[in-house]
Amino acid sequence: MMRRVLSMGALALLVAGSVTVARAGGGPSWSVSPTQGPSPNTIDVAGTGCVLDPGAGGPVSLAAFVPGIAHVEFFAQDGTTELTSQDYTADASGNWGGPFAVPGGRAAGPYPMKAHCNPAPSEEQGVALGQTNGPPSFFQYEPDRSYTVIEEKKDSVKAEAVEAEVTLTG
Repeated sequence: MMRRVLSMGALALLVAGSVTVARAGGGPSWSVSPTQGPSPNTIDVAGTGCVLDPGAGGPVSLAAFVPGIAHVEFFAQDGTTELTSQDYTADASGNWGGPFAVPGGRAAGPYPMKAHCNPAPSEEQGVALGQTNGPPSFFQYEPDRSYTVIEEKKDSVKAEAVEAEVTLTG
């Protein structure tokens, strides 16, 4: 009988939404593929773990977590000037991804890329930064990635003059 009471109490605690949930699977991650190529180019970016806690602190329930918006940025080689960016809506599990347009006219070399998980616009008003229980309400993916622009080899056609001496006899 005592066991049944504790089980019902644990169930009530879960239903009331006061369970602290830890992130499983090693935390959020993201990738870029391919990591090198021409400029312009279309590459694939993908990530996991973009779920946020819109609460204002204290214990949260799984039902309180909401998928976020992944924001991917492509910077100039100096790492300070953003050249372009793209947003991706995460699914209910926090997974996101899609094509990313590498801008044209870039010199050969590495270009830093960063990704953030931000609140969806509809959730933005209720998000408290610095959440400690469950998923945070904003975070930057670590580590940063990069895309290396490589020079395309252009086919060159060399035309060589051919001199011929023709002798006619007859």
